[in-house]
Amino acid sequence: MKHHELTSEQWALIEPLLPPVASTGRQPKDRRLMLNGILWILRTGVPWRDIPERFGRWRTVYGYLQQWRANCAFDRILLRQRYFCCKSCILVDQHTSKSS
Repeated sequence: MKHHELTSEQWALIEPLLPPVASTGRQPKDRRLMLNGILWILRTGVPWRDIPERFGRWRTVYGYLQQWRANCAFDRILLRQRYFCCKSCILVDQHTSKSS
């Protein structure tokens, strides 16, 4: 696991927020990998076509983002992710604030 990817603890809290996997049709991709790819794009700000190969094809990862946005799953994921970020953001703010 890379330092910027979801931990097992985070994934255990986020996975139930995703829509259920369809029982018919094409076998879905690894949803944790797709979410890590989406979060990588959001963190780096690079174009979709420059996503690293380890996340799969950019169109596939982007398709998961569109699907999860359409059914509001991505909103729920971001709210849950915020829980993990708040504690570290508070620590960063305390250490980076300048005294006047």
